[in-house]
Formats: sequence, structure tokens, C-alpha cells
Amino acid sequence: AQKTAAELSLESTDDLKKYFEANRAKFTKPEVVVLSEIFLSYAGKNEADVKARAMELVTQLRSGADFKALASANSEREMNGERVAPKNGGQVGRFEVPNLREEIAKQIKGVKVGGISEPLRINDGYQILRVDERDEASSTPVFNENQVREAMTIERSPKERETYLRNLLNDAYVKI
Repeated sequence: AQKTAAELSLESTDDLKKYFEANRAKFTKPEVVVLSEIFLSYAGKNEADVKARAMELVTQLRSGADFKALASANSEREMNGERVAPKNGGQVGRFEVPNLREEIAKQIKGVKVGGISEPLRINDGYQILRVDERDEASSTPVFNENQVREAMTIERSPKERETYLRNLLNDAYVKI
């Protein structure tokens, strides 16, 4: 029997636990990092000079220079036409490593908290990354009723929606 969204919210704990056991991999905790950046654009500049400047900054940072100060002074990342590093010290945010672009994940792999990556060439410049925090992944799934309920709903929604729409169409058909 098909279940409505309201009925899905009334799943028994036993049903939730069965789903959890059958889908344990969905409920492991991925590795999470908090990143900061210094971005150097090569728009209108000699790319080799920009790369050399990025290497200089990495050397300074690894020698103990203050990241926020260097980011504020050098990072060219803009939002709405305004440089953002003077306000946020270069902090970009918290990311689940599996959701990062492959080249970024590769660049920060093995970089310890407080560590600095090599300059990474991206579409419009060079990016120097600092790992501010790192929460290791957990391969042990954790049962969280709300997460299990949400996963079940997401998995079932397209099928339930299709059935609901088909029933509406069938009920709306009028024979003359």
C-alpha cells in the first residue's frame, strides 16, 4: 500500500530501525573541514607573476605570518564588487569533504589544522587554502530518528508523488 507524507511521518520506530539497518552507509559522518583562502586573480596580469606571488605568500604563511592579515592585504575575492577578506579574514566556510570539488579535496588532503596548501590554479586565479578545522569521518553509522525519517521521505517522495498525481488524474476523468 502506498503511504502519504502524513503516514510517512507516523512510521514506527521498528520501521525506522529496519530502514537504518538496510541503509547504514547513508548515516555515516563524512569528514568535515573549515577552510580559509587567499585568492589571487590573474585577470589582466601575467599568470607566472601571480603564481610567483602565491608561492611567496605560502612561504610567508608557513614561516608563521598571520593568515588573516595576509588575506586582508592580498586576497582579491570579491562579492558585489567589494573585497571580502578584509571583513572575514579569508574564511570561506565549513564543507563536507566528499562534496568539495575533487581538485580542492586533493589539495587539502593531509594538510593538518592550521596548515597551508600549495597554490591551486583555478579558473580565474590561484587559491591558497588554510585548514582551520578538521572533523574526521566516522564509519560507524549513528541512528538519528529524524535523519532516518528524512532519508525515507526523500527516497519515497518521487514514487509517492507519481502515484498521487496518477490517482488525481484517474479520479478527475469524467465519462460522458
